[in-house]
Amino acid sequence: MDFDIRSLTEQDIPAMLDTTALVFGMNPVPETRETWKTLVPFDRFVCAWSGDTLIGTGVSLDSSLSVPGGAVLDMAAVSAVTVLPTHRRRGALTQIMGSLLDQAVERGETLSALWASEALIYGRYGYGVGTSHYKASIDSGVLAWPEPGELDDVSLAVVNDVEDDYKAIFERTSRHRAGLHVRSDAWWRARIFDDPEYRRDGGTALRVLRTHRRRQLTGLATFRHPNTFTLDGSAPVQIVEMYADDERARETIWRFMTSIDLYPTVTWPTMPVDDPLAYLVGNHRAVHRTMRDGLWVRILDVPDALAARTYEAEIDVTLKVTDSFRPALGGVFRLTVRDGVGSCQRTEDSPDITLGIVELSSLYLGGGSAVQLAAAGRIGGDPGAVIGLHHTFRTVTAPVCQEVF
Repeated sequence: MDFDIRSLTEQDIPAMLDTTALVFGMNPVPETRETWKTLVPFDRFVCAWSGDTLIGTGVSLDSSLSVPGGAVLDMAAVSAVTVLPTHRRRGALTQIMGSLLDQAVERGETLSALWASEALIYGRYGYGVGTSHYKASIDSGVLAWPEPGELDDVSLAVVNDVEDDYKAIFERTSRHRAGLHVRSDAWWRARIFDDPEYRRDGGTALRVLRTHRRRQLTGLATFRHPNTFTLDGSAPVQIVEMYADDERARETIWRFMTSIDLYPTVTWPTMPVDDPLAYLVGNHRAVHRTMRDGLWVRILDVPDALAARTYEAEIDVTLKVTDSFRPALGGVFRLTVRDGVGSCQRTEDSPDITLGIVELSSLYLGGGSAVQLAAAGRIGGDPGAVIGLHHTFRTVTAPVCQEVF
C-alpha cells in the first residue's frame, strides 16, 4: 500500500476541493470551503495520502434519517468519496470506506447512507438501494386537468421569509415518510436558506410556493426558474422539493406548478414513486418518468435499526444476516413484531431466512421487495417466511430522499 489514511486539517481543505472537483469533472468552488468548515469537524474526514499528495477523499457527515413510524436515527451520511484516476485499483477506496464505517460504528451510529455516483461500487461495502424516485419531466400544456374541486389558497415567497414554515412541514412529513435526511440548524442555514449561487446550477434563487387552508400551512414547494427566457419555452421550471400534508394540498401545488405562464415544461429530479400526478390528470403520457435509485442505506446495528421502525404486519422470524465487508456486524437475529412494534436481538436459533446486509438495508425503509429479491436469488429460506417478511417491511408511503448530499 503506497498511501496513508488520515484525516484533514483546515489547511488541507483546498486540496480536498481540488481532488473532488477533478474526480467529479467540475471546477473547484472556493465558496464551499466555509460550508465544509461549518458542517463537518475535520476528524470526520478520511483521506488517502501518497506522501504530501491527497489522492482520495471521504467524509461522514453527522446526520440523521427518518425511518418508518416517524423515528429519526443517527446516520453517518457519507459524501465526497473520491480517488484520483492516477491511483485507482490500489485499495484506497476500500480503506477509506472501511475507516468511515468503523468510525461510525465506534460513535454508535445506527445507519450509514450515501448517494452513489456509480451503481457497481457500494454494494461491496454493504450498501443497498434504500429509496427510489422518478426523474420527471411534465408537459404542462397537454395534461388535460379535469375541473377542480376544492383547492387550497396559495402564496409566493422567497426562501428566507419562510424558515419556520419550511422546517415545520418538513418535520411533519418526516413523521410519515421515511428516507428524509433530517437537517441540523447549521445544515438548513448553509444548504437551504443561504441558497448559495454554486447550488443553483444556473437557475434563479429558490422560490417558494405555500398552500394554506383557513390560514394554516398545508403544503410547500421550492422551485427555480431557469434564469433565462426562450420564445419556444424550452427552458423548464424545476421543482426542488415538495411537501404536502394531504392530497388536496398536493393537487393545489401541482395545478399551480403546471400553469406557470411562459414555461410549458416542469421538471422534478426526485419525484416520489407514489406521487399521484399521473392519475390526477387526463393525459398521463404527459408525465414522463424515469426510475432512479436514490439514497443507498447501510445498517450498522441490526438490532437497534430493526427495533426502531414500525411495521405493517406481525411476524416472528429468525434472520441470518451475512456481512462480507464487516462480518462482526452480521449474525443471526430474531425479529418479533406485535401491533406494528418490533423487537430484535441476537439468537442462536436456526434461521428461517438468509440474506445479506445489502438486502436487509434495501428493505429497511419500506420501499424494497423481499419477494423480488428472493426471486433473484438474493434472499433464501422458507417461501412463506419470505412473503411474510415482504408484507411486514413494505410501507404504504414510499420512502424518498429529495436532497443529494
